[in-house]
Amino acid sequence: MGPVKLYRSTRFDSAASNLTLPAGTLDPVIGQSYYQLAMASRSRHRSQDMGQLQRPGPSSVRLALLATRPGASVVGGGLFAGVDTTVHGAGMDATRR
Repeated sequence: MGPVKLYRSTRFDSAASNLTLPAGTLDPVIGQSYYQLAMASRSRHRSQDMGQLQRPGPSSVRLALLATRPGASVVGGGLFAGVDTTVHGAGMDATRR
């Protein structure tokens, strides 16, 4: 079936961005931002010398939508618009509580 949407980073081309995600917001469970978590992961690439500072504070991820699956409804324009996020299996249904 394939992906519903394909995005690319616009880190160096902010004019091409059509979606910006806040990455500097602290996650209350892990006590770090998603950016800090990503930089900690990169720092574990010891052989490739990819370490980065884990700066706190606001940051954002800029993306550009490159393609959507023909016939897919992406109304709303968010990252998961038109993507089926239902959890399947083991009798679980994320839409019921």
